[in-house]
Amino acid sequence: MSFNYLRYSIPVLLIILHIYHYYSQPFRFSAKEECYSFAPIRCDNLFFGLIIILMLLEVLYIAFLNNHVIIFENMPTEWWLIIPILAFGIAHIIRINPLRVEEDGTYRARPDSVMARNNRITLMTVTLVLLSLAIIFEIGLSLYNRAESMEDVSKYIFFRDRVDSQFFVFAILRFLAIPILLFYRYVYDNYGACKYNFPRNWN
Repeated sequence: MSFNYLRYSIPVLLIILHIYHYYSQPFRFSAKEECYSFAPIRCDNLFFGLIIILMLLEVLYIAFLNNHVIIFENMPTEWWLIIPILAFGIAHIIRINPLRVEEDGTYRARPDSVMARNNRITLMTVTLVLLSLAIIFEIGLSLYNRAESMEDVSKYIFFRDRVDSQFFVFAILRFLAIPILLFYRYVYDNYGACKYNFPRNWN
């Protein structure tokens, strides 16, 4: 039973980290219209979309857990829906009417909410490590004392034999968070305020 609480706690913690990351990143203040050549949309929209995807992947994983693991016997099976309602609601509140900032030659203080570059790199690293360990833990838990051969791995991984097929897909989709977090880490490793039309003191 304690393992089951842990299994729910990790995606909830990751959602909290994603919300905090969105709150503390500078990109939500960016007014740059074409963020990258491969993603010609406004920077604040691009990075908000990435955060929403990261949160959605964890919500889908909670749905996967709820399909075969019950931790609150006396509550409706849909109790977990409060998590995405709160998470997406908070993200929306953070997004409402942020100050758009562009380089115009004047000094503009960086908002207190924006984390320093090195701290953002650390946050991305911690989040990536936590996600990777969580996936490894789930794989190990689903195969422990069940898979006796390599053929059994595909049969039992992520409790494939116990969940409906669409929920198994939800578990697999969680892997998509890894390249998104790696992209964020790359962005922060190569971050420069001028790339996003921020004042120079925003480095």
